[in-house]
Amino acid sequence: VSIDPSAVRRVAVWKAGHEKPASVVYDAGRNSWSVESLGGIDGGVVDVDAVKKLLEAFKPLSAEKIVSLKADAQELKLYGLASPRMTVAIDVQGGERTNILLGDTVVEGRSFASKGVADAIFVLSPETESVLFTPIVVSGAENRKDKDEIR
Repeated sequence: VSIDPSAVRRVAVWKAGHEKPASVVYDAGRNSWSVESLGGIDGGVVDVDAVKKLLEAFKPLSAEKIVSLKADAQELKLYGLASPRMTVAIDVQGGERTNILLGDTVVEGRSFASKGVADAIFVLSPETESVLFTPIVVSGAENRKDKDEIR
């Protein structure tokens, strides 16, 4: 999976147990990110550094290991991807969306993952998992970074 960060217009992160995702949108005219949905955080702001690192992880998103080239419903359930711990959705200019599902942990810091529900199942590195689990919306005015430029 490879996504050009300059084409990204929206990033949403759904964590299991949360009613709504944390999502941010990019305003090209103002060259800035803004919060679309707080994802359960009260008074949240964009952590631009976290968004930048997340997008860099998709240039390309690499796997440590391929588990299955074409996942079926049984495999998705087996690896925790039928009800993922987290889903990262990235929308690019033109409307295309890429969903990365993170399922069960293989060993400490390594998760099973899939691009959507009908793609290969792979294992992410601990570094990539750490970046994907870093909150993109944080609380508190002292963390306000939404005016920073990331491109």
